[in-house]
Amino acid sequence: TISTEPISCPVPWVENMYVQPTKAAAFWNHTPEEIRVRARYRQQGTTTWSYAFNSAGKDFVVLRDLTCNTDYEYQIMRICAADGSDYSAYGFMVYFNTPDCRENGFTTQDAMLVYPNPASNAITISTTPFIDMPTVSLLTLKGQSVPVEYVVSAETGTIVLNLEQVPSG
Repeated sequence: TISTEPISCPVPWVENMYVQPTKAAAFWNHTPEEIRVRARYRQQGTTTWSYAFNSAGKDFVVLRDLTCNTDYEYQIMRICAADGSDYSAYGFMVYFNTPDCRENGFTTQDAMLVYPNPASNAITISTTPFIDMPTVSLLTLKGQSVPVEYVVSAETGTIVLNLEQVPSG
């Protein structure tokens, strides 16, 4: 018989992806019942998976420690119970290639990853760890500065801009 029970933890599907030479961010269709998402990823042709989890409430996960100019595959699963007892199957396999570490004679290893786009509550800027603390400015399309609070993590190379007090647009 076919069950008429609703699926309590539906399989996620990838909506967008940003790829850099050594990391990538995957975005999916976030649902209200979702607590976390688990991604498994590996270099194509290998058997060992690496795993990554999203931060609670975020609709993206960062796949780290990738190798430049390499073919990868990944899948994501949705977790709908705090104790991990309710989860979906893994979604479709997604394939991607990381770009070269050198582009036009300049290294892209230190390029920034900015996500999500569009954003509502916060923007994360991710790059390689930095020595000096950066200064961040948020500008309108007209070049006007918008005051914004942000948190810098030198160890991980991330900056999180709080957009809760920033007007839409």
